[in-house]
Amino acid sequence: MSMKINKQLSFLMYDANIKFANDPMKVLFDKLDFSFIYPLVEPFYKKGGRDSFDPVSLFKAILFVYMDLKIKSERELAKHLHHDLRLLAICGFPDIQDTPTHATFSVFRSRIGDESFFEIFHTLVAQAFTNGIIFGNITATDATHLWAFSNKFGKKLCTCKDKQHCSCPKSFSDPDASWGAKSKDYSFFGYKAHLIVDSKSQLPVSVSVTTGSEHDSQQAIPLLNQLKDKHPDIKPKFNTADSAYDSHSIYKEHKDSDIIPIIELNPKNGVNPFLTNEIKFINGKPCCRKSQLCYCGLDYKRNRAKLRCPFVLGKIPNCEFFAQCCSTSYGRTFYIHPTDDIRLFPAVPRFSQKWDILYNNRSAVERTNSELKLQHALLNNRFRTIKKVKSHVYMSCIAVVLKRFSEFFIHNPDYSFAFSSG
Repeated sequence: MSMKINKQLSFLMYDANIKFANDPMKVLFDKLDFSFIYPLVEPFYKKGGRDSFDPVSLFKAILFVYMDLKIKSERELAKHLHHDLRLLAICGFPDIQDTPTHATFSVFRSRIGDESFFEIFHTLVAQAFTNGIIFGNITATDATHLWAFSNKFGKKLCTCKDKQHCSCPKSFSDPDASWGAKSKDYSFFGYKAHLIVDSKSQLPVSVSVTTGSEHDSQQAIPLLNQLKDKHPDIKPKFNTADSAYDSHSIYKEHKDSDIIPIIELNPKNGVNPFLTNEIKFINGKPCCRKSQLCYCGLDYKRNRAKLRCPFVLGKIPNCEFFAQCCSTSYGRTFYIHPTDDIRLFPAVPRFSQKWDILYNNRSAVERTNSELKLQHALLNNRFRTIKKVKSHVYMSCIAVVLKRFSEFFIHNPDYSFAFSSG
């Protein structure tokens, strides 16, 4: 199927374009030049054969699922397109007698893949930054969960009270989804959307999607790297996050990226034992109250060195402090981190008023997650497998960026520009 670009409108659609010229959605789509999508998706179309629908028109139509709360699915969208001249005119379809079915949208999503939606999102973000819609001085990082569009407990009815850990046979209709936990009392079966958000505009600038079992902190560094790779001109001075991101590797990545982390301490991570005088350096060697501790290797991934009790390992014959130190046969274990000074003593002190003011920016990502879920269909996940869920998340993020463009054009009615793919 070859790629088609709409060129000539029928008389009916020509009149409809004039009639709905001042419609807010049509104004938005007319002011934005979406021609950068053609070279992006062209490799996914074969040359020759029957012409397909214009990919830009299909993309604009799908956006209505994420920007119009009255249209909740692509099946409903296809029904509207059969008779709604306004919708056809806004999306740029040339003839009311030839409109796409819901299967056409499904094939379109599968053909161009989640990577294309990902690139479209970043192209929009780049242009939003260029035009002062995104500022990028202070960012916020967080994740939000999505329930899978799946039979959560399998085909066979399970009567166990603990659904997550029961041994009943399961046959999930979404093979990529997994169990995750938002808190000790709340678990979910599905995925997570991880975001870095510009605090002032509350727009996402970096996004990734994982299964529900992945911890929030595992995506912090990939998100920062994605931001540097896709938008080298967006250089945050501060990045805020909650205690889930209180990890030494994350602090180190911020330092390497010249970003000041504003991250709440996680009490579970403890305090450097050197600061509590539980161990000391004597002649450059870490020692407990009795003797030199035994070095058991460095975990590069978690950026920590492991030190164990010398008495348990047979390095010293006895220790009068052992009973006080540890009640287990494994002996006391200490972890020290090369970046502890970054974590405990950040560039902006946690006890300062400036830190409190900066940390308040973290709520921006909470508001963005809420906006995506309630106003841009993120919560309405009707897709299975992680690739399709990624496309769903990216489209939701694209919709919220386009809404800010619409607000921008209201204040700048004579302004228009073209997108570039670079």
